[in-house]
Amino acid sequence: MVPSFCGATGLAGWLIMLLVWVVLIAAVVWGITRLFPDRNEATAPAQPRQRQGEDDVSPLVESPPR
Repeated sequence: MVPSFCGATGLAGWLIMLLVWVVLIAAVVWGITRLFPDRNEATAPAQPRQRQGEDDVSPLVESPPR
């Protein structure tokens, strides 16, 4: 009969094995989300960043005469 190594593995071995599996599954999920990004993020145009001190008014919009 094949000897069982489950009984020979101590608590530290089980915790390390559990940690390795959690890290492996998290890496796979992260990789899949990077390969297939959300459609809203991929197709939505990025909002232009506003510099500090600039007005909210677009430079293409004419301001009313003073």
